[in-house]
Amino acid sequence: MPKEARKTKKGWARLSAFELGQIKAHAYHGLTATQIRPLVKKLDGAQPSVQGVVDALAKMKDDPKWRGERAAGSGRKRKTSKALDGKIVKRVLKDRGQAKVTVPYLKKVMPELRSFGNSLVQSRLGEAGYGKLKRRRKYLVTAAYVQPRLDFAAIVKRMHASTLERWAYTDGTVFFRDRDAAENEMGKRLALGQEVWRQIDGSDALFADCVGPSSYKKAQGPQLLLSVSIYPWLE
Repeated sequence: MPKEARKTKKGWARLSAFELGQIKAHAYHGLTATQIRPLVKKLDGAQPSVQGVVDALAKMKDDPKWRGERAAGSGRKRKTSKALDGKIVKRVLKDRGQAKVTVPYLKKVMPELRSFGNSLVQSRLGEAGYGKLKRRRKYLVTAAYVQPRLDFAAIVKRMHASTLERWAYTDGTVFFRDRDAAENEMGKRLALGQEVWRQIDGSDALFADCVGPSSYKKAQGPQLLLSVSIYPWLE
């Protein structure tokens, strides 16, 4: 059953210039803060509190030109610095391909985060555009085969169209080889879990550290395809 979308909590939106104008107009016509409150709705659909109306009227009385803007330097001081925010992202990018990166993990390897709540660390990653998303179900090219794959791709790019027209494909027959370094690397990737911190817009979805193990992974080792011929024109 699909999860229900999380509902946005109402009541936290600030009063805009339009709502402040409504409050001022109602007060001009003699209404009290208690009477004004149910007549005003903020941008998120919630009504302001009575105290919020009182504070808004007091602020407009002190500064007739005020339209709801927050004064520069006001508000709660940011708990983390820009340097620390960048350090969190760098650590995630460094470790997400070798470890199961969670907020508790980040707190373990970054002692400076231990005094902050989990939600704060998550929000800093969210501000940087990262979310905990599913790994792409693409076949993981293990370290032993990265360079051979690149070399083969370079050869294909230099082939003439007439050569590619005689291309031979595999017949689908498979067998399973013994465990080796590639199998060990695949097992480690499987242990990292199905989710990884990656860009929400999908721009880094195919990075090696964002890809999961093969969806065809078997207990008896990775499977190989038996090809009828890779280079039929050389025969």
